[in-house]
Amino acid sequence: MVSLGHVALVDTKVQANASTHKAMSHERMLIAETQLAKEINALIRKAEILVAARLPRSGRPGGPALWQGHRGSDLPDELRRRQDRLARIRQARKQMEADVA
Repeated sequence: MVSLGHVALVDTKVQANASTHKAMSHERMLIAETQLAKEINALIRKAEILVAARLPRSGRPGGPALWQGHRGSDLPDELRRRQDRLARIRQARKQMEADVA
């Protein structure tokens, strides 16, 4: 038979900034890269279709701007956000691979 003199539990809460939703494994990074690349390509194809539909037969833009408030060289926020995220994931993956090697 075992006798325990005192049992104590510590109820200390520690602030942490590690998120299981934001942390990515190498495999998850590869999957996210593939998914983001597909989404970017789909958005670009959609934009090309919209631009082509607005071109008159002369070949010059005849309708309103594709995205209101954007110049032709600007990207809409939706596309820019995905491209930035893809670049950050690729950079983090390369850093992770360099640390392992």
